[in-house]
Amino acid sequence: MEVLKFGGSSVSSEVSLKNMLKIVNNYDLENEPLIIVVSALKGITNELVNLTKLLKDGNQEYAKVIRTIFEKHKEFINVIFKEEQTELLRKIKLVENDLLESVSNILKNGGTSDKDYDKILRKFI
Repeated sequence: MEVLKFGGSSVSSEVSLKNMLKIVNNYDLENEPLIIVVSALKGITNELVNLTKLLKDGNQEYAKVIRTIFEKHKEFINVIFKEEQTELLRKIKLVENDLLESVSNILKNGGTSDKDYDKILRKFI
């Protein structure tokens, strides 16, 4: 069994996705089990780390970071996926709402802890 992980630059553009597909298509999928793990788009992990720092500091710029994260995903969907954008955009909106709810709960509890930091990074990467 092979496990391939793609993230960052390898899922940042149409060209990089085509390269990823070429790699996957080189495997004999009928005879060799393959697990594909896709992690965050390029720059998203850094944005989430920045978000947790802003929350910890009580900086209201966190809302701008959240918008940036989801605008990057929307741009990616619009460029890469020519069809079925509506369903993908709906799912992205659900994840955005989930992140906003998590942030709201953190703010209600008075700031971020290490547990909150871990939760945001694990849940949204």
